[in-house]
Amino acid sequence: MDRSDLELLAYERQRLARLQLEYDSKKEYLEQTMAYKEVQDAQDLVKIAKDEVSRVEELIRSVAYEQFVSDQNTNPFDGIKIKKFSIVRILDENEAKRWATENAPSIVSLNKSKFNRAVKELELPFIQKDNEYRVQIASDLSIYENIDGDTSSTDEE
Repeated sequence: MDRSDLELLAYERQRLARLQLEYDSKKEYLEQTMAYKEVQDAQDLVKIAKDEVSRVEELIRSVAYEQFVSDQNTNPFDGIKIKKFSIVRILDENEAKRWATENAPSIVSLNKSKFNRAVKELELPFIQKDNEYRVQIASDLSIYENIDGDTSSTDEE
């Protein structure tokens, strides 16, 4: 890596910033046009219709369930069925984890990031602590920007 790589990165960041400004400007312009407003109105109508469908579906589910409770009919209306699903509710999560660890270890998963934070200061025989070096790039690379506009060292354009 040399200075030209950092100049290229600075150039690409500047280019991205210019393109983002251009995009924002065009979007702002389009938002002022009638066509955009018509699209927004259509989106609003679709959202209202979706919300209304959800509301009516919930009402139908409620009425159908009440009907089922009163007469145990699993087909109270054409197109409506009451189905039975088996569910499990865990009453004691710690006991469930203990059971799973002993009886079904393949279903137990380890949250590695939480585990790493929990054991960071411990000495355990099944962990190894190392240092890892990561590269951080400053967000301000203005020292590499080409002031006269020449981008020949970036191999761009």
